[in-house]
Amino acid sequence: MELPPSPAFDPDKSVSSKPLHCYSSAGKCAWIHGKNSNCRYASLCPGYEFMFASWTTDGFTFGSTFGHLITETMENNIPDFLIGCSNSPSRLPLGYAAFGNANQSLPSQMALKKFSFHDGVSYPDLTYTPLFDVAVELGPHFRGYYYLKLQEIVVGDKRIAIPVEKQLPKRDGNGGTIVDTGIPFTFLERSIYEAVRHEFENHMGNFSRAPDHGVLGTCFSSTSCQDITMVPVLSFVFDGVAKMDFPTQKYFLIDDKVGAVCLSLTTDVVGGVGPNVGLSSGPAVLLGNYLLMDSFMEFDLVNSRLGLQQEHCDI
Repeated sequence: MELPPSPAFDPDKSVSSKPLHCYSSAGKCAWIHGKNSNCRYASLCPGYEFMFASWTTDGFTFGSTFGHLITETMENNIPDFLIGCSNSPSRLPLGYAAFGNANQSLPSQMALKKFSFHDGVSYPDLTYTPLFDVAVELGPHFRGYYYLKLQEIVVGDKRIAIPVEKQLPKRDGNGGTIVDTGIPFTFLERSIYEAVRHEFENHMGNFSRAPDHGVLGTCFSSTSCQDITMVPVLSFVFDGVAKMDFPTQKYFLIDDKVGAVCLSLTTDVVGGVGPNVGLSSGPAVLLGNYLLMDSFMEFDLVNSRLGLQQEHCDI
């Protein structure tokens, strides 16, 4: 039986929530607006505006939302839990839960010591890689993320070394690898992407190149879905002993309409050639949702490490 839709939340009628006032929660107002939040003692914390950009198979899309801030008492006696109430989201999901390391994220506010994206599942044989506390001054779009140290990308039997200067952020905030499940595809800095693309072309001599499709810039002609089993293995090797071997269907997308398979990887535009995702600075690698769907990830915040295990997820 289909359940009726839940009524819209009205903070004015809530007995457990209240607007975010400057006199009681100026510190939490600064979580959103920074130190110069213009939060005066007798006023409410200013509203927020959130801009979001992502790339799909058809191109680059933008979304935005704005709203006001409230605090809510959670069931487990967590007082003053910060929540944003959006008024009119455009091209964005109705709700977001942030899992990064910023003060306003879900794990930070709940003081979690460990969490994963798969409820009720645990593995005794995880491999771990460090989570790095980035102390450099990052741009506003990349604050609050967990940074990893990606050392190699393996295509078939070829190991592609990530330049040392791009393994972790530099003083200007450029470099390093982040986990961002809010974006669909994995982004690689141009030089890294070109090296990966070159090796796939070398390993796929039986396939002819097909025209690029949207932001997916490396496509090969395919006569059947079975062809996808004939492509080289893709693996990411991180600092420590952690390694991610990705299922083929997560790094190759099949387009039956045009008879092609395309890498679910993208990069930025250089000299007017290639997909333009509008990203010219920041992390060298952004691990996107599609590539990570069959990967179990345990964020161990006490020991500042990420546990990895390959699994099959029916999602």
